[in-house]
Amino acid sequence: MKFSLRLATLVLAAMVWTACGSDNVQQKNQTDANKGGESKQASSETIPADFLLRTVNAYQVVIPKYLSDVQDLNAVASLQCKNAEKEFYLIVIDEPKEKEKGDKKSLTAFYDMMIKGLIGENIVSATQPITQKSNNVEKMQWEAVAQIENVRVQYYMAAFESETHFYQLVIWMYEDDKDAFVKDVQTIIQSFKEKDTKKNLVK
Repeated sequence: MKFSLRLATLVLAAMVWTACGSDNVQQKNQTDANKGGESKQASSETIPADFLLRTVNAYQVVIPKYLSDVQDLNAVASLQCKNAEKEFYLIVIDEPKEKEKGDKKSLTAFYDMMIKGLIGENIVSATQPITQKSNNVEKMQWEAVAQIENVRVQYYMAAFESETHFYQLVIWMYEDDKDAFVKDVQTIIQSFKEKDTKKNLVK
């Protein structure tokens, strides 16, 4: 359990994008985290077996049933889930764009800042980001491995940009366990979407 808390600390250090955001974002997401979002088990045609659909704020994502909601992974996350026995962790941070102030953030800038944060925690390797459109939002996805004490930690990270929001999804686990979870990780990331994609589609 002690090492699990160290993992959470690493993610807190890495999430530099929204950590400098407004107090309104933190207060809003903490309120939504307390609510836990809405859970649904949709039809087998839309949701894989052993997964649940989560609806939080303006986004939806499917997560494995073995994950439980928690509130101790990231202070600004609107969704925080973990399975302590499996050492599998997930957070989502959503941030409205501040158009009136000229929001200059980009997915590339987010990637650069995430990598900088991880370098401070002994990053071992990181893949080049892959950018594509997924479920009508722009997506950038990459992986990284960090060394903590004598253990390697595997990170799967994805950033999404819509017309109105930025989203950050981070999943982490022991590197030795990544093969056992890779399908679940892919399902989670590929399922991420906004509830009203037609309205919020990036032009």
